[in-house]
Amino acid sequence: MNPNAINAFELLRSLFVDLRENSGTQIISASRGEEVALETKDLHNGIFTRAVLDGLQEGAAGDGDGHVSVTQLLDFVSAKVEAISHGHQTPTRRQENIEQDFQIQ
Repeated sequence: MNPNAINAFELLRSLFVDLRENSGTQIISASRGEEVALETKDLHNGIFTRAVLDGLQEGAAGDGDGHVSVTQLLDFVSAKVEAISHGHQTPTRRQENIEQDFQIQ
């Protein structure tokens, strides 16, 4: 084995879970593992993508201050996807560092 080879697990940990550096990530998936990410012709996207776009347009996911934080977008997307799909699609999220709730818009 090449001693200079990158260990994928160590790389993942250093990029996404190194809380010592006050960094981290928040991941949201379109649906649970046993569910299907639904698409409809009338939305011109998948339900998840439509919810993300709606949340970012004009700060709809925000609290009226013109900005959208990661957590606000995640909450908006989760609620909208569940509503549009009538509970058949449930986005999931993984937060490695909830203290880093930065603005994305």
